[in-house]
Amino acid sequence: MPTDSPNNNNRGTLASLLQVLDRPGPLVILPHDNPDPDALASAAALKYLVGELLRKEAHIALGGIVGRAENRAMLTYLNITLVPVSEVHFGGDTQVALVDTQPGRPNNSLPEGLVPTAVIDHHPAYDEYPGVPFLDLRDQYGATSTILTEYLRESKLAIEPKIGTA
Repeated sequence: MPTDSPNNNNRGTLASLLQVLDRPGPLVILPHDNPDPDALASAAALKYLVGELLRKEAHIALGGIVGRAENRAMLTYLNITLVPVSEVHFGGDTQVALVDTQPGRPNNSLPEGLVPTAVIDHHPAYDEYPGVPFLDLRDQYGATSTILTEYLRESKLAIEPKIGTA
């Protein structure tokens, strides 16, 4: 499957994303370090989509800390579980989806040299990403969670209230 170009407006790419993620092996969803509500909501929404549509388990990895009290409250209220990145095995058939960040940025804990399976972000493209199977970079959006909201709507799933809240 060709890599989606970061210069394209990648609306309607849920099917492409699912096709890329629908393969054996664990999925690690990695938001930027010290995640804010947008990163947390985006990671939770992607985990929900993958669980519901692919019946695939995913883990949200945490680099850094969740320092703000309101962000910790969000995790508690919405039952979002984070696995410290130091406990994640990045290797073998592990897939990594970056949300609200990109490879090569200093704000994430993606191991050096590891090519993620998917990158979903609302920031301008930091670089060219050859070899990344799925890119959805929409710098005209104000939040990555807006991109994930479009995926949720496209999926036609009944949105779980806590995911909608995120």
